[in-house]
Amino acid sequence: MRYNFFIMIRQPPDLPSTAPGPTASDEARTFPVDVEHVGIRVAIPVIIILGGILLYLLISKLIVPALTMDRVETDDVNDFLSIVLAAIGGLALGAIGDRVLKRVWPSGRSLTLGTETLHLRNKDKSEIVCALRQPISATNWRFKVRRSSPRAQSGWYMMAVQLTQEDESARKTKLLTFYSFLPPKQANALPQIGLFTELLPRSEIDKPNQPLRMISEQRRLDAVENDRLIDGAELRPQDFLAVVGALTDHIAAWRSPLAKENAKL
Repeated sequence: MRYNFFIMIRQPPDLPSTAPGPTASDEARTFPVDVEHVGIRVAIPVIIILGGILLYLLISKLIVPALTMDRVETDDVNDFLSIVLAAIGGLALGAIGDRVLKRVWPSGRSLTLGTETLHLRNKDKSEIVCALRQPISATNWRFKVRRSSPRAQSGWYMMAVQLTQEDESARKTKLLTFYSFLPPKQANALPQIGLFTELLPRSEIDKPNQPLRMISEQRRLDAVENDRLIDGAELRPQDFLAVVGALTDHIAAWRSPLAKENAKL
């Protein structure tokens, strides 16, 4: 089971999706990766807590006494009003801070799609480059989000793709994993939806008398899911759809009749 526990549900801001890429083509597009990275996920609760405390001190000492004009004789009422207003203000500061930080504090990772390559740059300056004119294999999987988080509401789908390409010059296999969280309506609109295999909970896989083929497939998907958790590149929903759409011409399996079934989730 893969659950995330958060309080607020925040939508990523509409950051610009395009920028000059590493190729000479003007058609290259660069997408931000991990917009809501761990630094922001830590900073937002800190902003809410510290902002709430500072607002409480300000409100309880200055604003509430001025508003009540000493008509409220009990400190309990003053404290209650101060706490409520400070809580509302703290949440508002958190929402504002969330949008501002996502614009000024990037993760340091980006995914650039050109006419010749798909190019993932990591924070440590390492790169993974898939040549689009060479054979590429793709593993596609999904699972339903069980609990709401800042990135996805309960009932949304985690949609992921792992691209595999043999690098003969370096004698190694290149792996590039990207994913996003999509609401059901957007996921169903994906023409290749029939190729995204559902990753089942372990409790479902471990049931007796399950087909060996299904167990083998689920174990393979569980392995690539671990790759996603370690170094997968999270894209915003609109960017994920754009990349998948652009890659369709380069991955033969995505152009098969199965990919066009438009199976509903």
